[in-house]
Amino acid sequence: MIACFAVGWEPAGGRPGIVAEHVLLALAALAMGMQSAAMRGLGGRAALSTTYLTGTLTGVVAALLTPREGARFDLRGMAILAALTAGAVGGAAFVFFAPALLPAIPLAALTLVVVLGWFTGPRGAAAG
Repeated sequence: MIACFAVGWEPAGGRPGIVAEHVLLALAALAMGMQSAAMRGLGGRAALSTTYLTGTLTGVVAALLTPREGARFDLRGMAILAALTAGAVGGAAFVFFAPALLPAIPLAALTLVVVLGWFTGPRGAAAG
């Protein structure tokens, strides 16, 4: 779905017309739904839903504003939020400077995850 979005985005030069915009929006929504379903399928600590990320933000901000004796600094939460911020800034830069290349971001990220999963995933595990 991400690849279809990228193919549809390119001819529009980052500025699709109203009909193409709705088709591309539907493709992006379908891709996001598939991503959410895949993350739910992973379960456990590996699943990063938007609820989890909102909770991470709330926890990090609360820890920073109300330090308690013996409380630990949430380095993992800070790293997650820093990565999200960097992604948002990078996405905004693409929107501003190179809107035609915008679909390259999720397509590259998806390709990286698939390649890393291929090389680091369990070998010989039964599908199920």
